[in-house]
Amino acid sequence: MPNLEEAIRERAYHLWIADGQPEGKEDVYWLSAQREILTTSLEGSSETPATAHMVSWQKPPSRKSRQILIPLGVSRNEVRPIRIERRARLVNAIARGRRWLDEIVSSSATNIEQIATRQKCSVRQVNMTISLAFLAPDLVKAAVEGRLPRGIGVERLRDASAEWSQQFETLGLNPQ
Repeated sequence: MPNLEEAIRERAYHLWIADGQPEGKEDVYWLSAQREILTTSLEGSSETPATAHMVSWQKPPSRKSRQILIPLGVSRNEVRPIRIERRARLVNAIARGRRWLDEIVSSSATNIEQIATRQKCSVRQVNMTISLAFLAPDLVKAAVEGRLPRGIGVERLRDASAEWSQQFETLGLNPQ
């Protein structure tokens, strides 16, 4: 099979995606993919398992640790990343805020009240969520990558300053 390692890597990636992208199980997905691909290639060839070729396996390198944005005056050892549930809630809120802003800009929604009625929430909540659409790109990227420190979630980022450098300063983060 041409480029066996690439085929195994691709299959392991698809298995990982199908399982919801859990962290720390690279070996499990790699071995499952290797077993599937080798079994499939053996079934499709005239070789019997007794004459099959052995493929050497080496654990793929671990992912680099995330470079968490460090609050000013705090050592790297004291900082823990944002919790997964909070991160998902934040990223979803940012996406929702951008979507609602796009609706207003494109005139598919005539006003904020229309969105609030449709979403069964208050006008204030819609306004606060739309404000997340104006976060600094580096803050959004850090949120998506899970590099924000604990304690920074939707509540702290709503109604942030429009000036991006001011957002980092208000949160006490080093923009790096």
